[in-house]
Amino acid sequence: MEGIPCVCGFCMLYEVLADGQFAGAECRQCGADYTAQTYKDRTDEQAAPSRRPGRAAAS
Repeated sequence: MEGIPCVCGFCMLYEVLADGQFAGAECRQCGADYTAQTYKDRTDEQAAPSRRPGRAAAS
């Protein structure tokens, strides 16, 4: 899965399957494990618009 960086900054996480179903992801760089929920949280975090001070919110 490209595009969603691990906490270490590496941008290729590999799917972890349990009984053929998506169960999470693993970083092959540092070995961090993500459950399906923590991976979803990470993708939501990446998709959220930037909330930096001084920047207007997109409408």
